[in-house]
Amino acid sequence: MANDLIMLDEAKYMAEVVNLVLDDGTPQGLTVANIPNWVGVAVSSPRNLLDRLRTRPEIHRAGIYFLAGPDPEIDGAMHTYIGQGDVIWDRIAKHHKDKDFWNIVIGVSTKTAEINLDKGHMGYLEALAIGEAKNLGRATLNQNSPKVPKLDEATHIYMDTFYDKMKKLLSILGYPYLNPILEEIPSGDGDMGHVFVIDSKGVKARSIQNNAGLVVLKGSQASKKDTPSWTNAKSLRNRLIQEGALKDIGEYLVFTRNVVFNSASQAANVVLARQSPGPREWKDSKTGETYKEIFSKLIDD
Repeated sequence: MANDLIMLDEAKYMAEVVNLVLDDGTPQGLTVANIPNWVGVAVSSPRNLLDRLRTRPEIHRAGIYFLAGPDPEIDGAMHTYIGQGDVIWDRIAKHHKDKDFWNIVIGVSTKTAEINLDKGHMGYLEALAIGEAKNLGRATLNQNSPKVPKLDEATHIYMDTFYDKMKKLLSILGYPYLNPILEEIPSGDGDMGHVFVIDSKGVKARSIQNNAGLVVLKGSQASKKDTPSWTNAKSLRNRLIQEGALKDIGEYLVFTRNVVFNSASQAANVVLARQSPGPREWKDSKTGETYKEIFSKLIDD
């Protein structure tokens, strides 16, 4: 079943058509996505449908692929692996045997075999994707950052366009790890909707809720003083410190970038370094209403 999805390109404020083919008629199954008048195509599949994915011609071409699933070592974090292959399927089949964490795979190749990605193209896409995923920190990666290959000017422009369109398809297919959580955040609350704050235990933090989750904003503070019984999200806090997303500045930790959390409680746990009822801890910066009260009213209305 084919659907046309009209998507707003927020950077240019221009509508763009994306074609989606739902292999079994449901969004939970294998999905093929492409943009008209573009040579690329993306195929997304849950791990339990690899037998079906194997029949798709796109996955037997050269391209780049993305594995994603829960991080097995860090509670509440997602993990990803990004690779390339002359035949994408061969790489996926290998990772099915040697990597346990992933539950979804997306392969990006070309619509026809007559137009193919070469080693330089794939190396460029892979290097950009790994670098951006590491920089954004929306998922963990345990792989080295390859150098970006040098391309001639025309090929460079061509592959930058390919990369931008690929990112749009990846986000639609449930892989948001190459997209910023938020655009630039104004210093004040502006027109951001509900801005939630925590001002407790000697720290102050700001957050907003969006489609990605609860986003704690850059510049927010987090406590260094762990409660002895605290365990929930502690490994996540330690990972953020290791990555540099939380920086020790002496009295407390500070967020060096916007960080998305799966829930209000997970975010509050990291900010306060203790087990915390997040929906009650986070309060609207203007009205003082709790996160729970605000979203309960939305449901009741």
